[in-house]
Amino acid sequence: MATDERVAQFLQAEAEASRLVEELSKLQKETEAYSAASKALDEAVQQVGTLIQEVSRLASGVKEVATTLRDIGTPALLSGQEALTEQVEGVRGELHGVRNTLLFGLPVVFAVLAVAIVILVR
Repeated sequence: MATDERVAQFLQAEAEASRLVEELSKLQKETEAYSAASKALDEAVQQVGTLIQEVSRLASGVKEVATTLRDIGTPALLSGQEALTEQVEGVRGELHGVRNTLLFGLPVVFAVLAVAIVILVR
């Protein structure tokens, strides 16, 4: 019976050792997963830091633009816009005149050229 008892103890020890190996394997996998997660978090923290710097730089630029616009003043901006609109309308009118001259003048030029060609050909 002592032999049977020793075999039972050995089998129990073997089963316990197998269970411990499985537990250690699970623990190793969890540790590796935590390590990967930690690396991912470190990268995320670094990227967030870079993003914060960029947003800060952009906010500073927006502040400068807002200050400049405030210094110029809304009436001056509107006046400048009106002046530009008037200039654009003036140029548009000039272009319309040139277009009309081309549209109506070209047929006359072609007619004169046709008459000249006919005279030269005779």
